[in-house]
Amino acid sequence: MNESVLTTTDGALDDDASILCTGEWIEETPSVVLSPLLRQLFVLFVFSIPLEFLDLTGGLHLFTPAKLIGMLLSAAAVLLQPKICFARPPRAFWWFSGYLFVYSLRGLFQEELGEDTMGVIITLVQCLAVLWLSFNLFRFGFAERAVLIAMMLSTFLVAVLTQLGIGAKDIGGNSAISREAGFGYDPNHLAYLYTMGILAGLEIIGGKSVAFYWRLIGFAIVPLLSIKIVATSSRGGMICLAISVLVYCFAARGMAAKMKGIVLGGMLAATFAFVLFRSDLALDRWKLVFAEGNIAGRDVIYQDCIDLILEKPLAGWGPTIHCYELAKREAYPGISRDTHNDILWALTATGLAGGIFFVGGLGWSLKAGWQGRAGRAGAVPLALMVASLVFGMTCTAHKRKPFWIAAAMASAAGAMAARQNQPKEIGLPARCRF
Repeated sequence: MNESVLTTTDGALDDDASILCTGEWIEETPSVVLSPLLRQLFVLFVFSIPLEFLDLTGGLHLFTPAKLIGMLLSAAAVLLQPKICFARPPRAFWWFSGYLFVYSLRGLFQEELGEDTMGVIITLVQCLAVLWLSFNLFRFGFAERAVLIAMMLSTFLVAVLTQLGIGAKDIGGNSAISREAGFGYDPNHLAYLYTMGILAGLEIIGGKSVAFYWRLIGFAIVPLLSIKIVATSSRGGMICLAISVLVYCFAARGMAAKMKGIVLGGMLAATFAFVLFRSDLALDRWKLVFAEGNIAGRDVIYQDCIDLILEKPLAGWGPTIHCYELAKREAYPGISRDTHNDILWALTATGLAGGIFFVGGLGWSLKAGWQGRAGRAGAVPLALMVASLVFGMTCTAHKRKPFWIAAAMASAAGAMAARQNQPKEIGLPARCRF
């Protein structure tokens, strides 16, 4: 096990104060703690993520709240405590990095790199940095409750603002006129955000060491977010919510935790069903599924994606080109068509060469979340990762930051569980302060 000397909260080096920086855990000693500024910036960064499409430059798309706070967080991490923030990343990071490498390399060998390809590459680089930094901050143990509260409150803020008509609408297709969207999110991605907020709220309500007033706030917010999911009429979002809540309820360690999750999940299901059966639009969309097998054309998209994979299974069609080729086969020449599936995106763009790395990163994140379900944050890291995976089966989620926050939290939960299962002589218990 390697030992690294790290900076104290005032930035000075202290040879006597060290933190064990391994792939499993960061030990916080009495003389070395995480900078309070880093703590606050990280929580604020998570809070700002649902508002990442709120442009502050009048349409130039140069600065958004998430970008500004993300830059401040990165600068603070580099200047204050780089050896803590950029300690060894999780295993999933290396798998996702392998995918990014193949994706970028494949882009160099297509006819034109293209602005779209460069944009995705830059986005993935930023997302990997979020995974790395967030993982190491989560490993201190302070962040789970604070981040979950921030996630719950920020998604609630988006819900309130969209209800008031504030926020740019981004609703595609004439059939979606009455479906709710906003802040640059289509109805499906908005439902995904609300699902993350609901899962965070369930853990705030039923978790340990949570102030009573936060539990009351959670009891008020979670039903409202479920109402907003119905307002989006996103069938994929509803499935995502149902499966992730089931995971949260039944994956918890211990009978008391399971019973608590089942009670909370049952209350949420009753509220959700009551609202759903009062929404004509949402019911009509589900009737289309059961009566006509209508799933918004995804069956056609998936079949075309499978054909693309079979035609070029090893290296794929290349970034950007795979989306244009998909659109061409669906009689939409000249435009870019999303695969509406994370794994199909990776396989059509990079083939097995890159897809195996992407699937490997997902697998390691899920495994870590499963191993860490007995930790401080309970089963919610696993549930968040499952929500991202399920949503990624109907829409592409890996180009949005919530996916990587979920992967970081799940990876950190697994690392904590691995550290706790090691012999006690290795180190002192972590001190969690917030």
